[in-house]
Amino acid sequence: MWGYAYQKTRMDIGLILLRDFDDIWWNALSSRSDPHSLCAIIDERNLLSFSINNFIASLPQNPFLIHWHAIFSAILANRSSCRGISFEPLLQHVPQFDMNPQFMALLRESVTSGEFSDYSGQMISFSRLIGLVDPVSGFDGNEYWHENCRMFPATEIYAFDVVQTPDGFSEVRQAELLAIKRIVPINHEDRDQADVEKVVDGTLAGASFKKLSQGPFENETLSSLWSKAPDGRDDLREGTRAECFRWGSVDLEQTRKLQPSREVEGRSGVKRKVWRVFVSEPIEPGKTELVQS
Repeated sequence: MWGYAYQKTRMDIGLILLRDFDDIWWNALSSRSDPHSLCAIIDERNLLSFSINNFIASLPQNPFLIHWHAIFSAILANRSSCRGISFEPLLQHVPQFDMNPQFMALLRESVTSGEFSDYSGQMISFSRLIGLVDPVSGFDGNEYWHENCRMFPATEIYAFDVVQTPDGFSEVRQAELLAIKRIVPINHEDRDQADVEKVVDGTLAGASFKKLSQGPFENETLSSLWSKAPDGRDDLREGTRAECFRWGSVDLEQTRKLQPSREVEGRSGVKRKVWRVFVSEPIEPGKTELVQS
């Protein structure tokens, strides 16, 4: 129950932090004049401001987190894995993810959207909570989330995570670029130099995190390539752009002002589905209500 008893930050082990936590969440959440008690990265394509669980921070005793944890715990009570989790009774009303076609194209052909939904069980539990209203306490998951969460778009993690090639996104290309020696001044007519500037300088200046992905991808990821050759990697040599990135992630400070998501502004007047049940109570047919935000 991370983040309940104390203020906490949950980050994927594959995230590299590129700016101070004070800027991202602590200064806002600790201010008495700020209404937020949570901070998260969201998928703005989703009308529910779907939370991506790479990064979540909260103040102590946050009710949204304890409800979210209760749902996921109930689902996993008699399980040793998340396989088939999207068919659990508590999640029958939750639609499978509307996965970004570009993202699905990166996965191995054998991986279905249903299997990826199972893998993302914690986030599906979020989708349940975002539609619940507790019949006794009146806790409204959707209302609490949108009024109390300081949200940032997924571009804070993924904006510069992949490099476009004629054949699509390629982290192999990214690995090659990071092994390039740093040249000053940069020749923008040179494709390698122009691309590596986007990867390194663009990320250091324009994102809060760098994601080193692991998972069932069709092609090699940057992290898997590095894991295979921990001692003989070209990017570890002195003077490479990877060395520059490592130095910058520690010693440089971003001057860019963080802009929380503006998605909330479009919620007024939108009808949404609501289920007035307890967090661990299956939803029976006919229990759905439509309410106006």
